[in-house]
Amino acid sequence: MKKFLRCALFLSVVCSLLPGAQPAAAATKASVVRVTLTSSWPTHSPDPMGLTYDAKARKLLVSDSEVDEIPSLWKGKNLFVAKRGGRLLSTRTFKKFTREPEDLAWDGKHQVL
Repeated sequence: MKKFLRCALFLSVVCSLLPGAQPAAAATKASVVRVTLTSSWPTHSPDPMGLTYDAKARKLLVSDSEVDEIPSLWKGKNLFVAKRGGRLLSTRTFKKFTREPEDLAWDGKHQVL
């Protein structure tokens, strides 16, 4: 048991002395590509909350959890499908699940939200 503890201690000391490798994410610089005012879409999305991308269809899926709280804007739609350039293609609703979707994810393999 003593030999195992000495080996573990030795490895932890050696590993702490090695230069740390930077994760790939830390080396990547983020930048804004495009800003789309979703509140100006024909069916307004004043407070988009979730965003995911369907790579196969090349479309963005956007959810809005607060649009139902603004009666003048609420048209029964809280899921928006848009082109990558920001143009709204269609609207849908999550009424089977919730009127306030906070986020969403796309399973491209099974084609489901």
